[in-house]
Amino acid sequence: MYARCGRIDVAKKMFNEIGKRRNLCTRNSMITGLAVHGKCNKALELYEQMLREGTAPDDVTFVGLVLACTHGGMVRKGQELFESMETKYKITPKLEHYGCMVDLLGHAGELQEAYELIQTIPMRPDSVI
Repeated sequence: MYARCGRIDVAKKMFNEIGKRRNLCTRNSMITGLAVHGKCNKALELYEQMLREGTAPDDVTFVGLVLACTHGGMVRKGQELFESMETKYKITPKLEHYGCMVDLLGHAGELQEAYELIQTIPMRPDSVI
């Protein structure tokens, strides 16, 4: 709630206070909140911490991570994370993941690459894509 209201500082404080009671949902909320508020490196650091602590990511995690990469202009890192969904975590990307990747590539001016990705999407692209 705090992150959605623009109070990422308070969200981070609350996140830190819950300590060992953190779960995948709270971590995903914090990763996405940091990403939306331009704290891209912090979002990626939180992801790395999550992995070190033994929490496996889910599809929601990767939406937040690719969003962080979009806001931070980190195209290659976003591509690596997107590819790791299937190769490392056995998570099949959904249309929203492809949309995030198209957004990442488009913001970086990689329009041809974005178009090529759209051509390979295994489901019908929606109007957003």
